[in-house]
Amino acid sequence: MLVNFFDLGAYGGLESEFILGMCRRACWNCMVHIFEPAQDAFAMVQRRFAGQPNVRAFKQALAAKPGQCKLFHASPDNPFGHSIYGSKSNVSLSDFEVVEAIQLSDYLATVDTLDNAINVLKLNIEGAEWAVFDDLEYSGFITDFKVFCGSIDDVLKVDEVCNRWSDLESILKRHHISILPFSAQGYPEERTRVEAEVEGIEQAIRRTICAVGGS
Repeated sequence: MLVNFFDLGAYGGLESEFILGMCRRACWNCMVHIFEPAQDAFAMVQRRFAGQPNVRAFKQALAAKPGQCKLFHASPDNPFGHSIYGSKSNVSLSDFEVVEAIQLSDYLATVDTLDNAINVLKLNIEGAEWAVFDDLEYSGFITDFKVFCGSIDDVLKVDEVCNRWSDLESILKRHHISILPFSAQGYPEERTRVEAEVEGIEQAIRRTICAVGGS
């Protein structure tokens, strides 16, 4: 069994590392696809997964349209909150880097294992979750994913897209999608919670395998 784990907004890649460990314990093959636009965070991803052929990492943001955009940096006391949206409350309009943005569907069109794998989508992209789900539904790739995790609530914190929250909820309802919680930032006090979240993702994958008759 192959698990494709798409990690959108990976920061340093800790969630992907947890998923790789889970798949090893379950004797599943795993391919990780990481998207992280921030230079400092992407450097951590590269160090963490150096020499691992089953991890593909891209220094790219996910957005409503491809091209270059600004990635506004969060305050120094919250390095996890960078966003392509300047109206997010914890970012600075004067502190940014220019990054490449893509639509997820353009990348998915190059992945030749979607039809033969359990595809898991994790999102934590600081307000751009609406753009990803809109793109997935329009392109039809949304039906290729069976497990969704992470967080989408930042859509509500961004003036440019908060009015699309009801549209996002409608997409989730149409496709019977629930978002499992999953966030790992490396703090010792979060260990028990993260382990429980990983177990929830594993159980969702196992239910999907049973539903499709795999092993």
